Parts: sequence; structure tokens; C-alpha cells
Amino acid sequence: MNTHSRAAIGICTSDVSAGRPLIPTNISLSLATSNIRATYNWVMSTPEQSPRLSRRPGFVFIRAALRIRQIYAEALAGVGLLPNQHAILSTLEELGSCHQKELAERVVVDQGDIVAYLDGLQTAGQVVRERDPKDRRRQIVTITDLGREVLAESDRILDQVEADTFSVLSEKDRVHLDRIATSLTKQRL
Repeated sequence: MNTHSRAAIGICTSDVSAGRPLIPTNISLSLATSNIRATYNWVMSTPEQSPRLSRRPGFVFIRAALRIRQIYAEALAGVGLLPNQHAILSTLEELGSCHQKELAERVVVDQGDIVAYLDGLQTAGQVVRERDPKDRRRQIVTITDLGREVLAESDRILDQVEADTFSVLSEKDRVHLDRIATSLTKQRL
């Protein structure tokens, strides 16, 4: 990945100049949501100030992703989750128990950040972490029954959010957007 790609992605995931996560790992859910909102407000206001940026597909995708992330964050706050915590629960439900490192890689979260997300989920009783008996340095993460209940509720919420968010697109456009986004996601930068 080149420097320009990292910087563009950094708008979503980190404060590139300082090397800090966009959502610091030691803050509350409401502060995390307001941080997402602040970033969203900045990005959403930029095209009016710079039509040049609004002609760049990468910027437009970042803008759309931040808007959707803000909507997700606000919707998931109702069940006490951040978007990355929902992704963690979803991944655990699909995979079953797995090592913390593998979970971080699959959810595309820094290993240091996943600890904070898992701390919150474990405190809420939605996951458990246990030492791997074969390698005590590794943690095995498992979703709990409560985690499954919260995941089911958050999935219902996100189903409605996605129906509302993508209602401006025809079914054909949704399929096309999915194909384009999947191709871009698979592309090695």
C-alpha cells in the first residue's frame, strides 16, 4: 500500500499525522459516536468548499462510507455497540471461537484496538476470553448467548438502516454498487 492510499484510508481509521486511532480505545460510546459525527461533518462539508474533491471517486467513496458509518454508529448505540463491536460479534457468530489475533485480522482492526473493543464486549457479557491451553500467550474469544441476542437485535436494526439508506438506489443499482465495492475491496493497493 502506498503513502497516498494509507493517507486516504487514514481518514476513516486513524489520525494519520499523529498515528492515533480515529476513535481512541479508552473513550465512552457517546464520545466515540460524537467523534465519528465530527469527522462525518468535516468530510460532508468539504465538497461544497471544494468541487475538485467531489470529482474524485475515492473521496466520494470515503464520504459515503463515513456517512454510512455515522448512521450505523448512531443506530447501534441504541444496543450499546460500536460498529466494530458489531463486526466482532458477527465474525464470532460465523466462525465460532477463534484467537484474538485472527479476529483482529478478519475484522480489520489493529490488535491493540481490538483489546479495547473486546474489553467492552466482555464487560457487557457478550463475549468471553480464555487462554488457549495449547499456547497460554494466546486468547480464544467466544460469543456468549447474550452476545448472540444483542447481535440479532443489532442485525434487525441494521436491516432497517440499510433499507432506508439504500432506498435511493434501484435494485439494479444496488447489485451494481455491491459488485463495484466488492471489486475495489479485493483490489490490492
